[in-house]
Amino acid sequence: MTGSVEFLTEVCDMAPVFIKLPDGQFTISTRRGKVGLGSSLKLLNVFFVDGLQCHLISVSQLTRDRGCLFQLSDKLCVVQDHITPTLIGAGEQLNGLYLFRGVAAATMSQILDARPHDVWHCRYTVV
Repeated sequence: MTGSVEFLTEVCDMAPVFIKLPDGQFTISTRRGKVGLGSSLKLLNVFFVDGLQCHLISVSQLTRDRGCLFQLSDKLCVVQDHITPTLIGAGEQLNGLYLFRGVAAATMSQILDARPHDVWHCRYTVV
């Protein structure tokens, strides 16, 4: 779901769908479209919800429609292709939600986390 119709491509009208918002209130969506999150991840049937102040991704819908794999921890969410374990993106947990950062940020995080702790120490050793 998104509150920004500009975020969508191939926008079309649809039969009204009732949506329960995080604050418990209900609203209706009558438009949907597609969203590209980088070159590796295309989201289909993304609902436009007027007044929504963020973008929300349904993990169950994404795993069903796109066959993605998710790995969750208390701080990080990693999204991978299900056939090849190609990194699609990652999200950082903030206030109970995972904020999607895309492939570039996930790759940088993966590179930084992959370095052994003694690498930095070796760089400063005087020979």
